[in-house]
Amino acid sequence: MRAYRLAYGGTGYRGVKRQPHGETVEDALFGALRGLDVALVDGSPVGYTAAGRTDAGVSARAPTAAFEAPGWLRPRAFDAELPTDVRAWAVAAVDADFHATRDAAARTYRYFLYAPDAADDLADAACRRLSGCHEFQDFTPDDDGTVRDVT
Repeated sequence: MRAYRLAYGGTGYRGVKRQPHGETVEDALFGALRGLDVALVDGSPVGYTAAGRTDAGVSARAPTAAFEAPGWLRPRAFDAELPTDVRAWAVAAVDADFHATRDAAARTYRYFLYAPDAADDLADAACRRLSGCHEFQDFTPDDDGTVRDVT
């Protein structure tokens, strides 16, 4: 099992996860793997898990995707089959039970808003109210591990 760090410009995609209406980042990943003759089962790589989920048009620079991959599948080989707006930039061997979402130690989200007339003091106040330790159990079926520190 190998875990890949990815980066993509999301402008041309309907998000990360496959869906019936529009090209997604997963479509690009799986298409590249088909082109490299990497084993797929029902269209997905064996053992596939992915951390990070973006909406249409959103870009990302370090989501992780893990799956059974041959040792020769280094980022450069992967990139040779990927479209230019999707890149694999790191790879690591991981345990067979590795899960890209559950085993993530931290996540960082950055939002950029172009709002030249926005009141900076109000935005700063809103960010301060969101910062801190919060319980997110209402947003997941998980029963534990749902407390997160938002900075």
